Amino acid sequence: MTALEPMRALTLKPWWAHAVAFLDKDIENRAKPPPEALIGKRIAIHAGAPTWASTAWLDEIDRAMGRERRRMWVRRHRDRHGHLTDPGGSIVPLMEPTLYARPGLAQVRAIVATADLAGILHDHNPRPRWGIEGMVWWMLRDVRPLYQPVHVERGQLGLWRLPPEVDAVVRRRECLPWGVRDPLEVSRG
Repeated sequence: MTALEPMRALTLKPWWAHAVAFLDKDIENRAKPPPEALIGKRIAIHAGAPTWASTAWLDEIDRAMGRERRRMWVRRHRDRHGHLTDPGGSIVPLMEPTLYARPGLAQVRAIVATADLAGILHDHNPRPRWGIEGMVWWMLRDVRPLYQPVHVERGQLGLWRLPPEVDAVVRRRECLPWGVRDPLEVSRG
């Protein structure tokens, strides 16, 4: 059996990484197409470092999905303590600026999902829902949120290769259903 080549990771601003993982954002807007060899491959979606200085990102999300749809999503995903949750109970700090401003709640600097890079589109009519005019649209398919994000301090906006030990953890976590712990991690405490 041959070892799998480590996945490439795509670092996005945290709110866009979480939109891919949890909001059916199936298009990533880039200035250039991905390397041709990456088409059809699985990539990791990395939520990069937060930018606390501005909430302009919330306007970006509102333009892409609609302010009222975002607010409805927030109301629907609150637990009894007021935290945003996904169906498995993990905190999803995507839709409110206050959650990004409270360290410890935001899943940042972490792999939050994996996806197949299915291909690219540009100048397509009609424009995809998440597509921005004038950009190359990377099509993401079979998005799988990780049951527990994998912290990776390193990362830059754009593509990079996962270290082999991180790749192994990501592959284990993407295959497990929400809320199920990896037996290897449980045994380590």
